Amino acid sequence: MSKYLKKIIDTRWNGNHGIGRYAREISSRLDDYCDLRISSRRMAPLDPLYISKYMKQNAANLFYSPGPTSPVSGGYKVGLTVHDLMLRDVPGEVSQFKRFYFDTVIKRLCKRADVIFTVSEYSKLQISNWLNRSDIVVCPNGVSSDFLNFKTDQREPNNRYFLYVGNRKKHKNFDGLLKAFSLFANETDRVGEFKLYVTGYSSIKYERQIDKLRITNRVKFLGSDLSDVDLAGFYSKAVALIIPSFYEGFGMPALEAMSVGTPVIAANSTALPEVLDGAGILVDPYDVVSIADSMSSLVSDSQLLTDLSNRGLKRANFFTWDRAGKIVNTTLADI
Repeated sequence: MSKYLKKIIDTRWNGNHGIGRYAREISSRLDDYCDLRISSRRMAPLDPLYISKYMKQNAANLFYSPGPTSPVSGGYKVGLTVHDLMLRDVPGEVSQFKRFYFDTVIKRLCKRADVIFTVSEYSKLQISNWLNRSDIVVCPNGVSSDFLNFKTDQREPNNRYFLYVGNRKKHKNFDGLLKAFSLFANETDRVGEFKLYVTGYSSIKYERQIDKLRITNRVKFLGSDLSDVDLAGFYSKAVALIIPSFYEGFGMPALEAMSVGTPVIAANSTALPEVLDGAGILVDPYDVVSIADSMSSLVSDSQLLTDLSNRGLKRANFFTWDRAGKIVNTTLADI
């Protein structure tokens, strides 16, 4: 029998992308946990008090959240996951109030927690410095079963497009990607040959920018309602995935691409070099020429494409949700 009479997990974070994916996959692999059932919004000012009240009412003595939220101090053990420090380290991503809340209330709750998990060694170092504690546990992301079940022999990069998976927030450097693709696509022998596929929708701003860069009809927006099966298909037929971000706490699209054998071009910053670990091409995200040159290298060197595909498949095998779930389970059992 577990030494904990009642364990509570905050499943409000569960979803299909980013933190939500991590939350859903980890939650499904934890032993003997009950869902947190409160109406409070995550990271709302009074949320820690509502969680504490729920813990007391249910005589629970262990709380785990796959996101940065926690009860105030009480007679119970607490574990939580802080994926990165983007809310405080990347200007303009969130409101001043949310940044202040994260850097005061959430920071105080993290200092009191019995264990803090994060998804990369890069984030571990940042969080360790932020909290002045060295006992942060790295629990990386895994790969969805829809990607693992995808037949890698179906990979046929014959649609002649590069792929971008992500939003348009400033740290994603989507503007830089468009400029780099324009440089690549408007080379004399590349005109009309390759396209850029992008998840999500366009906007008036980007339509104007695309027109100015002379890549109209070369950029295709795929929408936001893609399933993992859909994504796996787009990954598999791409020449490469491009992640030109200035900041990533992990970089899930890189892992998804590698898992189906698609090469990755990624920024040489934050957590991305760690995730790729030599299995992709690293570029300076501030240098659009560097990004464009990497695209040219891939389309002109079939051996490089094959080598990166094989290295990516091997690297992706390191990341599994079962391994991640075991790390969380074992660590929480020992606190």
